[in-house]
This record gives sequence, C-alpha cells and structure tokens, in this order.
Amino acid sequence: MNMNTKTIKNNKDDINIIGIFCIVDDVLKNLGLKDDVRVQASNSEILTIAILAFLFFGGNFKKALSFVLQQNLFTKISYSRFLRRLKDLVNNQGSILFSAFLRIFDELLRQKTGKEDDNNKNKTFIIDSKIIKACENIRIPRCKKFQGEEFRGYIASKREYAYGVKLHVLCDEEGIIREYAISPASDHDIKGLYFLPLNLPEGSQIIGDKAYNSRFYEELLKQEGIELRPIRRRNMAKGSWLGELSKRVKRKVVETVLSVLEKVMGIRIHAVTVCGFIMKIVLAIISYNLYRFFKIL
Repeated sequence: MNMNTKTIKNNKDDINIIGIFCIVDDVLKNLGLKDDVRVQASNSEILTIAILAFLFFGGNFKKALSFVLQQNLFTKISYSRFLRRLKDLVNNQGSILFSAFLRIFDELLRQKTGKEDDNNKNKTFIIDSKIIKACENIRIPRCKKFQGEEFRGYIASKREYAYGVKLHVLCDEEGIIREYAISPASDHDIKGLYFLPLNLPEGSQIIGDKAYNSRFYEELLKQEGIELRPIRRRNMAKGSWLGELSKRVKRKVVETVLSVLEKVMGIRIHAVTVCGFIMKIVLAIISYNLYRFFKIL
C-alpha cells in the first residue's frame, strides 16, 4: 500500500488519482458543500490530498501535500492552512462523508452491472473489531488524548494490553466497510452491535466470531429481520458442520479488511487531540473503501 513517488508516477496510479478526485468532487457536490469564494484550493482538492496521504504515504499529510505540489497537481496551499481546512471539513461531518461515499460506490457499481437492485443483492455482512493504539503502554501516564482505564483494552490474539480506542466495522462480502463505530478500548466486541446503526436490508445475516455469541442480541436483531450468526463456542449447541465451516470461511473477509486497513493507517496515528485522532481513523476508512472500490472495478 505505501508507495514511493516513483511508483505513483506510472500511468495506472495517475488514472487512480484522477478517479479519486472525480469521486470526491461528486460526493461534495451531492452534499451541497460549496467552496468559500475567498479560498483558492477547493474542498475537493483538500480531501483528495488527505486520501492520497493514506493510500500512498502511510497517513503522512505533509508528504502527500509536498508530492502534489511538486507535481503541480493541485493549487498551492500551506501545510498549516491545509490542516485547518481538513479539520473543518471532516470533524463536522465525517460520518456524512462516509455515507455519501458509499452511495456513490453503489451507484457506480449499479451502472457497471446494469442491475437496479444490485445494492440489495448482498445480504451477508461480517462484523469484527480492532483496537487502535493511541500510544505505547509505557507512555500511558503521559497520554493527553485519552485518560482513564476505560481506554485500556486487551488484544487476545497478541496476549497484550493496549491503550486507545476500539474500532467496530461491519463489511460486506466484497470487503467494503458498510458501517463503523468507535468506542473505548475496554468495551467488549458485542457492544459493537449496540453502537452500529445496522441499517441493513431485511433478511440480512451478520457473521461474527465467538465474541458475538449473545442470545439477547440474537433475539433483538431477529425482531428487526436480521439474523446474527456467530461462530459457536465448544460448549454451545452448533448447527451443521457445513454451516460452521461456511461462517469461518466468510469471516476471513473482515480479517483481511482490518489487516489492509491497518496498513492504510500506517504504523501509528500521529495526532495531538482526540478530534485529530478520530479524524484520521475516519479518513483511513474512507481511503480504504476507495482502494477496495477501485479493486472491484
């Protein structure tokens, strides 16, 4: 995912940069976000540079801005002003931007397939969560972004504690993130079902790992026309072996999604404030969806 400037210069990546700018411009126009008459760099340019930072520079805004200015791709703007414009654009309506990008993706995929009901074709979704570290454990007492034991969570796969927030994602079988939620790192995975809006088509099914076993949530979602199908624990009644195997295979999609998303975010998220930290997570999710969308196309 992290490419140097020489790699970006080839024709394929130039086309992707143009395609990204066109999609961003359409999204902002559909949302009715007009540029201030006093600015030279448009909102579409600001957001495109931020997305390029995650796709090619590991989330480093300064490197992305330096590259586009060296190549004369966008209007010249200072780094400090770029950050102010980006914060005003994303912090106020990050979730709205995320939903708008999804609508554009669905519309473009519908045009490609020629099917009007293509958006409702896929009714299988996979849920999982991941802790995003705010700092290393040794620096917890000095962490100013987050304070309190609620932000200390346990990563079972690595057998270690981490300090930060927990990202809950719901993706489809194509690997596109459809919904996300952010909570303190100490929250259990099952709380993701409470935080996520779950605006899914009737008859959808959600596949999760063993942490999502909950009779209460299964009955609650069943009333909404959604079936929760977690991988059962050893001491629980299971369905057919074929059904359990199918759930394990489909769950690998979200594991790949979180793995690629981690590469998009970079080694660590550099942010001074909580708003800046959350803003980078949202931008990384939007950037990942764009990357995945171009893969599907």
